[in-house]
Amino acid sequence: MDTTSLISSISVPRLSFYETFLGCATDQEKVGAYVAYQDLSGDFFCLVQMIEVALRNAINNTIKANHGPAWYDSIPQTKKSQDLVLNAKQKALDECGVRYTDDDVICRLTFGFWVYMLDAPYRDTQRPCYIWTPENKAKTFPHAKNPLGGGDMKVKALFDEFHKVLLFRNRLFHHEPIWKKHHCKSHSQ
Repeated sequence: MDTTSLISSISVPRLSFYETFLGCATDQEKVGAYVAYQDLSGDFFCLVQMIEVALRNAINNTIKANHGPAWYDSIPQTKKSQDLVLNAKQKALDECGVRYTDDDVICRLTFGFWVYMLDAPYRDTQRPCYIWTPENKAKTFPHAKNPLGGGDMKVKALFDEFHKVLLFRNRLFHHEPIWKKHHCKSHSQ
């Protein structure tokens, strides 16, 4: 494929970022930088995937122990979480047939679903969807220590950290430069 076709396929706006940020002067340099940074970004896929699976399994195992394997149908959830469960169940039905299992649903819930299970509605003791009792938090995140000292991380701090991973993951999976919109002023940052 020639450079003009590549630029058309990737898109001029996407490549203009490499010109602005890296100072690429020619079309070949922009395409080369795009390919190089996509390759570099690929190095993060495995790590992010491991974090996603570990978070899913940790939360699922804790809630399942308290509410059974189909907990996603029985515990109160936010409207957004309910919609994500319905989508996962539909995908399980479409891909596995009517005999899909609870695990077929769990593995089709998005990373965002799991991250938002740590959000405010699930931490608020006055809400029906409250799940983060001290016992559940300790069972789910036994090694989550405050990096600044002072004991265990709070669930809100865990949400904040996993939310950063979610945003980073979305940049990776949508083939965006991983540093974009992170206040970087130069390539070295």
